Amino acid sequence: MRLITLTAVMALAAGACAGASKHASLLARPMPAKKAAAAGPLGMNQTGPTRVASATATTPREEHKEKLVVEAWIAMKAKSVPSAVDAIRSQVSSLGGRIVNESLGGAATSWNAHMRVRVPPTGVSGFIGWLGGQGDITSKRVRGTDVSRTLFDQKIALGNLTQTMQRLRKLLESPGLDIAEILKIEKELTRLRGRIETIKGARRFLADRVTMATVDIQLSRKQGAIMDPKAKFYPGARFSSLLLFDRDPGQQRTRFGGGVSIYTFPEAATGEAPRISIDLDFYENADGKGRGFIASMGSALYSDFFGRGKRRFLNPYLQFRLGYGHINESSFVAGGGAGIELFKHKRMLIDLSVNAVAFIRDDVKAGLVGTLGAVFAF
Repeated sequence: MRLITLTAVMALAAGACAGASKHASLLARPMPAKKAAAAGPLGMNQTGPTRVASATATTPREEHKEKLVVEAWIAMKAKSVPSAVDAIRSQVSSLGGRIVNESLGGAATSWNAHMRVRVPPTGVSGFIGWLGGQGDITSKRVRGTDVSRTLFDQKIALGNLTQTMQRLRKLLESPGLDIAEILKIEKELTRLRGRIETIKGARRFLADRVTMATVDIQLSRKQGAIMDPKAKFYPGARFSSLLLFDRDPGQQRTRFGGGVSIYTFPEAATGEAPRISIDLDFYENADGKGRGFIASMGSALYSDFFGRGKRRFLNPYLQFRLGYGHINESSFVAGGGAGIELFKHKRMLIDLSVNAVAFIRDDVKAGLVGTLGAVFAF
């Protein structure tokens, strides 16, 4: 007889969860007035004793109220994403909600943010309307899911599982049980406890989602990507002086002038690549034989021992130049020298250099060119 009872209890425990929906349907069906009046506290009626499970008691009216899980997804563009994030944070706090997830990034290219907030369901509509005042809402989706039946079924399942556990505990107190029967009952009790805790956890999670609505907000910058300007080259002006060592009779030794330069920085951010420049200098008519000029192109090499061209002030370098010139006569120009960048910025450069040059035609004449110039980012 004990074995039959144990087997029946096990079968009841296995079917406790599966019968939750069926019990919920039975509860939703009204009991006939005559039978309800005949039933007593112990389940007695006119035909004899009847065992009635406590889970089939009449459910209070509030259990049948509609319970909604409210969710919303908003995509919007704001003029200032960081300011919008701060405003949303303050608004959620004033509504009695909370921030569950927040990420903000993309400052170098384009601000963007993602926020997931929880607010009272009754405030969702007003909160979305408030968001519309913080920027342009590009997409909106709001969903309400009725979970009343799920919560009701979970309550019925918990009641059935609890009753089954109570019966198993009472059966465990029966005298004369052998070890195999005790272990079997304990195993079933462990399974039931795990099932009960799982349902309770799911019920708490679902109840929290009913209590607080979830709003998912995706923000981006209204004007689009931030374009970080990069200089293509550096045009500028310069003052130049020319000193001739080998001069013809009547030729002026020193000449002054000015010109223009175009600098390029293939890796201006790091300063690791050679700096390339194109210079065009015009000189005064010092000896009555016309103005002169020198057009040249060269590169500047930085030293690893002196900052590699990365310092803001006083970057020394060496340079080599080739070009064409006309000082009373046309000739090829070759030279080299040293210079120092007095001030260096990503938008401006002030440079001082001295170069020894050779004017090559039928013979070679030497000279010295000194320059001071400034170039600006373009």
